[in-house]
Amino acid sequence: MQRKLKNIAKKATLLVTAIAAALCLFALCFLLWRKYLFMHDGEVKQIWSPDHRVDVYYLAGGVTNSPFHKVLVRRRWDPFRHILFSATSSSDNPNLKLRLMWEDSHHLKVICETCDDLVQYTKLENWDGVSVSYFEENGNGLRPMKIRYVVR
Repeated sequence: MQRKLKNIAKKATLLVTAIAAALCLFALCFLLWRKYLFMHDGEVKQIWSPDHRVDVYYLAGGVTNSPFHKVLVRRRWDPFRHILFSATSSSDNPNLKLRLMWEDSHHLKVICETCDDLVQYTKLENWDGVSVSYFEENGNGLRPMKIRYVVR
């Protein structure tokens, strides 16, 4: 009887230790994930879809003040972000800006202002049920964004 109690106590201690270790690992991963997102010193904008299931981030600038632009997307409970769009602009055009607009929960518009010298690295048209449209804004309104140069 006493031997059974010792075995149960050992198993309970092992289980509690494993749960505590898993919680510590989860907390560490969560803190590193949050630090990765918010250590960016450039412009950061976060926009939720109308149904709050998809989260979109726009990152511009950075530690070296480089003229890069990224649009990242993720599902609400998914900790991993996926790159929808990434590009750089020349240092001659530091005023380049991207605007993000949701038409509805499944259609995202990425609108580029003054993007004549943009070099695109990634440009996804669809991601997990969300269709993405890319437009350039000029004095006459919106027109579809031209692909200038895509690096794969």
